[in-house]
Amino acid sequence: MSDSVRIYAIADEGRGLVKIGISKNPEYRCEQLNGAAAMLGYDGTLRLVGSAPIELTCFERLVHLALGNVRRKGEWFVADDQDVRDFIDRVIVLNANGRHGMRPATWLYRRGLLGESWKPVGAESNGDASVRQQFEAAAERREVRESEANV
Repeated sequence: MSDSVRIYAIADEGRGLVKIGISKNPEYRCEQLNGAAAMLGYDGTLRLVGSAPIELTCFERLVHLALGNVRRKGEWFVADDQDVRDFIDRVIVLNANGRHGMRPATWLYRRGLLGESWKPVGAESNGDASVRQQFEAAAERREVRESEANV
């Protein structure tokens, strides 16, 4: 596994919850949680739904904020909520299956949690603009705004 941080979803189907967190190794994190749950006498099994690269680790908090109305405790959310399903389907599952899923930044931007500087390049409808393109475009827009402010 690379050193890049990934955002993941781990399902607890017995309780109808999903954990959304970040880790360099989501598979190992799921194993850790299953081990801890077994030690505490929980007879359910936690399953890694998938993971996706995340542009900035602070985006995890923004995803939690976006889903805050269905947060149960910590990083655990109601699994059958429409917004949770949307995040998992568009960001986690598509990326986990090797397809070009939506980037976390695009998902957050579309919910109004990131400013215009994070608008997807070309406003792609499927949100698959590369992170590098997004950063380059955002940097260029910032430079233009700063130069206009200094005039």
